[in-house]
Amino acid sequence: MTGTGVLEEAGTRPSLRPLSWTGMTQEEFAAALGIPVATLRNWEQGRNAIDPAARSLLILVARDPEGTLAALAAARSAGAPRRKFPDAVRGRE
Repeated sequence: MTGTGVLEEAGTRPSLRPLSWTGMTQEEFAAALGIPVATLRNWEQGRNAIDPAARSLLILVARDPEGTLAALAAARSAGAPRRKFPDAVRGRE
């Protein structure tokens, strides 16, 4: 995802760039995403692959950091209800 600001291509596996451009510490960024800081560090150090859902979230953060992080914070503070999906959507028939 070259050019997104968060992810850079390293062969076929993307890795996180340093997050200094956000002005946030690792702890603050992980909390804003709702993930353990250890997960963020593992991604940065290439120990764990970034799953597709997390990659999508990071792309959104890269393209609109303020908007994406504000939306995440608002959803958490509002106690956003979890959506119920039909069984077919979850892979169950």
